[in-house]
Amino acid sequence: MTQDSETFLNYRGYRWLWINGVFLLVLTIIYALHTPLGGPRGGTKLGYIYGGLATIGILYLTWYGARKRSYRAQMTTLKGCLAAHVWLGVSLAMIVPLHAGFHFGCNVHTLTYVVMMAVVISGIWGAFQFQTLPERIQSHRGGAGVPKLVEQIYETSTEISKLADESSSDGELLTFIKKFDFRFDEHHSLTKKNLPNLMNASESLNTLPPISMDKGYAFLKVVTRKRDLTLRLIDELSVLKRLKLWLYLHLPLTIALLVLLFIHIFSVIYY
Repeated sequence: MTQDSETFLNYRGYRWLWINGVFLLVLTIIYALHTPLGGPRGGTKLGYIYGGLATIGILYLTWYGARKRSYRAQMTTLKGCLAAHVWLGVSLAMIVPLHAGFHFGCNVHTLTYVVMMAVVISGIWGAFQFQTLPERIQSHRGGAGVPKLVEQIYETSTEISKLADESSSDGELLTFIKKFDFRFDEHHSLTKKNLPNLMNASESLNTLPPISMDKGYAFLKVVTRKRDLTLRLIDELSVLKRLKLWLYLHLPLTIALLVLLFIHIFSVIYY
């Protein structure tokens, strides 16, 4: 497997899948052999051990949010941490039921598990988003980022305004410029539908008087570049918006999970 084809899922030959799989198999076998009085449940010694392991796992999943923003870590790689993060999250979907003896009901304990599953599922979905969507972002492919694209678009608008000022006495050329130019404002929503269709611009250019052809061609060249830059900016903002949308979902769920986990542990110890 080449370095380029390695993802957080198949990291080091699915290392973390195998580690979590073997660990989960051992826990399952121990659970099957364990026959406490009253049946398996969260209040047995084994239930407490599994609950402790699940708590450590949840805390690790939370820690990853801080790790992915750390640029000084030398003992681990971000891809390796993400692989452990994802596969551990999948394992917790089974470890927690083993901890509870597969007893669920209308209580805070079950709610904690439900929220944990929401965190795990949204986390996996987000991991795929961060794995695939950056390939569509120009700045990740050596292209210009959002600020640079905005700057370049404003530069083209300035060029067009200059051409229009130089052609103030040429009514037909001004009409041509107004027809195919478009207003750009970074503070307003941009959509591809708002951009002019330049397919017929060449035909309109040929209707201009010969004296206006050079400036008409110069305008068409600039406005085409302006439209291309704007399309790239729309795509860039669309991807960034999707990534932020995931964070607005995943982060509150994670905070809710930590609160419910504390309530769950406190209620078990207190009662």
